[in-house]
Amino acid sequence: VVTDIRTGRSRPASRVYFTTLRAGEPAFLLISATVPSAPRMELPSSVTRGQLLEMKVQLPNDATRCVRIEATDPAGKPARWFRRVEKVQSQSVTFQLGVAFNEQPGVWGFKVTDTVTGKSASRTIQVE
Repeated sequence: VVTDIRTGRSRPASRVYFTTLRAGEPAFLLISATVPSAPRMELPSSVTRGQLLEMKVQLPNDATRCVRIEATDPAGKPARWFRRVEKVQSQSVTFQLGVAFNEQPGVWGFKVTDTVTGKSASRTIQVE
């Protein structure tokens, strides 16, 4: 399967792949055995301030790719201190994110995005 990273469109694999290139416009292609699917993310239902939050991220297809992690506070504002890009080298990896003692309690949103395909998964967690 050949996936155009800019458009997200996939085409069945063949021995030959044709595309049109324009001057000054690069082509970014992902060649994989199957159509890339969205990442999966697991979070506990809650975390206490001052503890580590364990986030499990799964990327199907055993591919090595990078994911972008983002968070929003209970007011829906971006929490830039949680923003990061992490490399995932296996189907599943667990990240630990430190939750500060003075973090705002409430429902926080977390989103993980595959930087190659743009597909994402979102979850919420209660910070106590």
